[in-house]
Amino acid sequence: MNKKLSSFPLLLPTLSMISGILLCQILNSRVIIAAMLIISIVFYFIHKRYISILFCAAGFGSLCFIIYTLSQYQIPLNTPINIIANIQETKETTSGQSVTVDIINYSFNNKAYHIEKTPVKVQLNIPSLNPHLSIGYTIKAQLTIARPENIKYLPDQFTYAESLRNKGIEYTAFLLPDSISSLSPSGDLPMRLLRLRDDFSNFILKTELNPDTKSFLNTLITGDTGKLSPDVRDAFADSGLAHILALSGLHVAILSLFIFYLLYPLRITPLSNFTPIATIIILWFYALFTGMSPSVTRAVIMATIFLIAFMLQRSHNPVNSLCFAAVIILTFNPVAIYELSFQLSFLAVIGILVFYKKINRINPKRKVLYYIVGVFAISLSAMSFAGIVSAYYFHSFPIFFILSNALVSPIIPVFLFLGFIYLVIFSLHLPSGSIGNILDLLYKFIDGVTTFFTLSIESNIRNIYIEIPVLIVLIMFIASIAYLLYFKRTFSFVACGITFLSLVIILCTSEDIEAEGIYIVPYSSRTDIIYSSGKQLYVITTAPQSEHSKVKDDILISFKDYINRRGIEEISIGSDKQNNVLISYQSSIFNLPKGKIAICSSDSQYESFTDSLRFDYMIICRGFKGEVKDLVDKCTIDTLILSADLHPKRLSRYLQNCKELQQPVISLRDNKTPSFNKFL
Repeated sequence: MNKKLSSFPLLLPTLSMISGILLCQILNSRVIIAAMLIISIVFYFIHKRYISILFCAAGFGSLCFIIYTLSQYQIPLNTPINIIANIQETKETTSGQSVTVDIINYSFNNKAYHIEKTPVKVQLNIPSLNPHLSIGYTIKAQLTIARPENIKYLPDQFTYAESLRNKGIEYTAFLLPDSISSLSPSGDLPMRLLRLRDDFSNFILKTELNPDTKSFLNTLITGDTGKLSPDVRDAFADSGLAHILALSGLHVAILSLFIFYLLYPLRITPLSNFTPIATIIILWFYALFTGMSPSVTRAVIMATIFLIAFMLQRSHNPVNSLCFAAVIILTFNPVAIYELSFQLSFLAVIGILVFYKKINRINPKRKVLYYIVGVFAISLSAMSFAGIVSAYYFHSFPIFFILSNALVSPIIPVFLFLGFIYLVIFSLHLPSGSIGNILDLLYKFIDGVTTFFTLSIESNIRNIYIEIPVLIVLIMFIASIAYLLYFKRTFSFVACGITFLSLVIILCTSEDIEAEGIYIVPYSSRTDIIYSSGKQLYVITTAPQSEHSKVKDDILISFKDYINRRGIEEISIGSDKQNNVLISYQSSIFNLPKGKIAICSSDSQYESFTDSLRFDYMIICRGFKGEVKDLVDKCTIDTLILSADLHPKRLSRYLQNCKELQQPVISLRDNKTPSFNKFL
């Protein structure tokens, strides 16, 4: 083993454990464990014991993944069940409430089932604000749970199912208020802490601070971004300061210092060792209080190791602490590796540990200059790995993140420290106006910085779309640069060269994005035909003219990535005539280079079809009241498409008619959409 790597004994075993978890997603889990065990035994007997340990670690990661997967309870879907669930998160919507719950018990067919290990997480959509559901309460209700399907009608479409799975939610349910039979405070300790967090959040919002200041302070302490306006959240994201709103090591470090100084008088008493112990206890309480997110858990584990080393007067290695934190989190929740907060938190710390000292070469004795350069160095280091992953997920990269962080990051510790003091004084009903004024001024400065970088200049590189192979090679390239900085061997130069060459090859051989495309998108109330060509997007919809603005809003939200990736600048909605180099749309008929498609959404459209017309596809929508036999007799139709907005009884009748007539048919309610691009 390399002498430099021997200082980080947990590094390679941690990477091996992660590899074992990832392999379980690709290959048969049992085969992986058996293979790892056999290989480990072989290396042990040929006296390659460190390599044996690495394969054991990979097998351990696979085993953790299997145990976690087996513990996930399979709950009955698409059938009414009675549930008992803990409320984890609530959010008001334009139509009611969106509530995230963990189901702990359910009954089905007169049998009760208890979910012991991994609770089933469900997103409830409630069309009312009464009763108002609160975090930390237990709800009893009857509902029908479904798994949202990950259906993509256009390339690069980000679906509702994907957005839920990024939050660890697999199921959804529509819940009527009348179906709620009971609502009461939960007695579980984690739920009590969540209620306490909610109460504490309300306490902060009742202070005498400026409304924007106390919303920001509440976010920094509790991690609840729901009280911030969308404009504020977007401003922080665009200026490269989104990490400040997410609870992380910065917040844990500031809290640790606050507790440490608060208990500092104990250092001069026989209870001096109680200070780090109390700090550790409070930090873990804070982790539970904020919901045990991966970023906070990682920071608290590292802080705990540091404080224990401080008590024992032992040296502390942050790389080993980071690896230990990863092992602990992944042992209990191996799928956390796929969560964005886990990835960004660990990658940011890795970047700081790897690059900070190499960038900030100023002598620490020159304190002012060392601190100034350090502010820039820590931002650049943290973004070295995390920035690539962030760009992959959010498709943008803040250009001036170094400057914005240099201006704001040094203020955050002061703001939080004063915020803690202000809350203590306010809770004691003592005069706190002067500290409150300082907090308001500090937030005004922070808000001014984010506003400047968001509105005054183009602060983001937008429409960044990175494919998985490119993402992997980019991370490997940064890692090989890091290896080169520390080891400076021939292998390092070769690794840099190979990864850079791989990146060039992938970019040069990647397929071009299709310039044109025509797609059908079904809704429960309308049907859209979307055609893109060059910088324009045409949408033919069965929605009435009064709803065309809503149609456009839906298109901009659902197909944002499709639009941005192709540089589409103009969207045309619902014109009766659309002519393009490739297609012509007139009187409900698409004339394509290699085919013909018709839309029949009214009896008048049916009457406009002349006899003996031939269509590759005809789409029957809600407005049509006629019979399938009349359409088939009047026109030659290769395949009928029944839209999702048809009444269920009419849909069933049309399907039966098609079966009797031996007419090929596709029902969009079955989530099957034909490809029209073959006709272009």
